[in-house]
Amino acid sequence: MDIKTANKLVELRKEHNLSQEELATSLGVSRQAVSKWERGEASPDTDNLVALAKLYGISLDELLEIDVDKEETIEVKEVISENNSSFNEGKLCGALYIAAVIIYLILGFLFELFRKVWPIFFAPVVISSFVGTLIYKDIKHFNYPLFIVFMYTQLSAIFDLWHPLWILFITIPLFYIVVDLFRKKR
Repeated sequence: MDIKTANKLVELRKEHNLSQEELATSLGVSRQAVSKWERGEASPDTDNLVALAKLYGISLDELLEIDVDKEETIEVKEVISENNSSFNEGKLCGALYIAAVIIYLILGFLFELFRKVWPIFFAPVVISSFVGTLIYKDIKHFNYPLFIVFMYTQLSAIFDLWHPLWILFITIPLFYIVVDLFRKKR
């Protein structure tokens, strides 16, 4: 470990009014281990680095004083805030899958449409990603490639247009080009 990081560990511990003993106890390590980290003689393992960052309320990049692009740091913070959000895309997707199975079975048995409505199983992920886009107000949450697969398979299964509809797949890179252009303008 370099001396700069070791000094950062000392500084953070003192800012949080912790003794080496108190810090060691909260991390489940010896006081000597904390002392070696702060002198630069040893490095905390990955688990302890994560624990230190959580304890001090900072990112690992800040803890280790790694220079990162501001945009990358913002993205990491967005991911952390997403994980703490009240919106749970997995639960919504699970509920939608149950609905998709029910709809598939009803349409299949009552109207013998098993061969035409099977792409409905793409819909739960598409819908939940769309809801996530609306909640987070950011298009990056929308699963556009899967949306195109859903549209292609559903329209092709219903109208038997497998060949001409492949053109939809060309829109996938175009979608990301347009999204990047709009993001750069903000």
